Amino acid sequence: MLRPVALMCLLLSADGQASTGVRNSAGNLLLSCPEGNHITARIGTTDVHLDELPSLSLSQANASGEAVRTAMLSITDGLQANISQLRQDTRDNVSHISAVIGHLEDTISILANTTIPGLDGGLRNVNSSVNNARATIRDQGVTIAQLLNTTRHTDAQLNLAKSAIEEAATCAATGQHYNYSTRSCSGGQTPLLGAPDWESEWFWMQSNSGSAATTYKELTHGLGTADLDVVKVVAMYKGGNARLNGNVLEGLGSQPCDDDNSNGCNEHGGFIYGYDATRLRMWLPEQNNGPRNGHTFMFQDGWGAGLMNMQSDGPPNDPIFYKAYIWRSYRRGSQPDYNATFLMRTNSAALTRQERAYNFNQLPERVSVTVTALGGNNRGFTFPARGASLADNDRSKQYGGLVFAYNENNTRIWAPSSGNGRIIAINDGWGGERNSAAETAGMVTVKAWRQRTPPHYASEWSYMCSNCNGSCTAVNRNLAYRRVRHGLGTLPARVQVQTRYVNAWDRYAMYASSGNFNAMMGYIFEGQGGGNDDEHNQRTGVQFVYDDEFVSMYAPVRNNGQSTGRILGVVDGWGGAVWNVGIQCAHTRVLAWKN
Repeated sequence: MLRPVALMCLLLSADGQASTGVRNSAGNLLLSCPEGNHITARIGTTDVHLDELPSLSLSQANASGEAVRTAMLSITDGLQANISQLRQDTRDNVSHISAVIGHLEDTISILANTTIPGLDGGLRNVNSSVNNARATIRDQGVTIAQLLNTTRHTDAQLNLAKSAIEEAATCAATGQHYNYSTRSCSGGQTPLLGAPDWESEWFWMQSNSGSAATTYKELTHGLGTADLDVVKVVAMYKGGNARLNGNVLEGLGSQPCDDDNSNGCNEHGGFIYGYDATRLRMWLPEQNNGPRNGHTFMFQDGWGAGLMNMQSDGPPNDPIFYKAYIWRSYRRGSQPDYNATFLMRTNSAALTRQERAYNFNQLPERVSVTVTALGGNNRGFTFPARGASLADNDRSKQYGGLVFAYNENNTRIWAPSSGNGRIIAINDGWGGERNSAAETAGMVTVKAWRQRTPPHYASEWSYMCSNCNGSCTAVNRNLAYRRVRHGLGTLPARVQVQTRYVNAWDRYAMYASSGNFNAMMGYIFEGQGGGNDDEHNQRTGVQFVYDDEFVSMYAPVRNNGQSTGRILGVVDGWGGAVWNVGIQCAHTRVLAWKN
């Protein structure tokens, strides 16, 4: 019996000989069946034999690998369409022959009931002829049934081939070969990021020390480019709180607030970093002209309902250590599937919000949003965006940064749109005012990668809730804290905390018109490593920390201040009030990759 791929080559030509090929409108050869009945796809100057899937291995998931994958899927789709048409034509022929036989049998039946003299002999001849025809059709029917069965088998094989192409591309993205027999990757898996192109040593810093020497730091990475896919700076707590010893949080790109109580800021937490082509700078909270309310770790007052809470500046007897990592590429030797750069500006109706479409039709594996300063002390430095607004614009507080959210096809970005909001804000209470920043404009870059590298750990989507007031007293405050075990046995190379809302019960309308609520349904807002306490008014987001076994997440709650914190959203003072939303309860999940 012919192999399905060999049969397809025969079907491609009318005379049963090997096809000379299928060409596109430009005359380029796309598909050929050379001697030996291989089905061969030509991508540029490369021939790919679809009948040799057991040895299929895309060298890497880069632009050319994606082109091969897309072309191969297109070819298999085309072959399946041809198979479907052949099957239908065969069925039509069978139906036509059956109709003729039925008509002859009806005629014989009519003649058998007549009494016209002399007809008996002729009738017997006709009946014999019909019986012969019926026998012949039965033989033909066996052949047709075999053909239909073969086309069904071929169609099934093509479906397997399409699955194998997708699986092989996934294996290639992690540097592995694809074994068609076992339908699995083989060989040593390339880590998600691989060895960093640059990394610092662990070093000690202390927020609110009274000295810029421990609250500001500049490192030299010397890579010669600021076009870097992954820059990660972490702070690890190594103090006396045994439950959280060894946990890390990741840095922010702009301040959640300043150090002034009079404008609505109070206790706040996190640290800030930015980088250019050769340097990386870090800022920790430090008193300027207000109280010492900033802390590196601050998820105590107003976070997580009192579960696994802590607050620390990292003094020598309760230290916090820091480390920076840089990778030029998210996946070695590859480029983002989407990459766009554009201007955004605060307090400008048209430029305080942007929507960019990558049209993946599935959630991206990763979205990166950064902003690069156009002037000031940090001209040319790039700062990461975050997944929550953290603060509003009330009482002239100094706040800033960019917020982003994304779904299967779009990324939306918000900049501060009123008051003292800045697109890059590092001033009045950060780093001893060394190289401070209050920028109103910057060049924003959005990069997105398709799903190709499955996480080593993925939790289920589960509910978490921010604090209640009188309208939602049935919500359990314990839902403001969640801890999951990733079980990797080492600090993950990448942790992603995702939040989203997907139905009307998630909605809390204090900050959301129905239009805004519907417009942001299904969008992912990511967690971050900093926030403000409950003396602040409208604040949003989920803080998270992680160690080599667990990820802990904290939603806003009321402790001794306000109950206006929300687990998810972008609130007053961002994006000109377009797509603004504040959500009481949301679905959360954790994804983690090891290196």
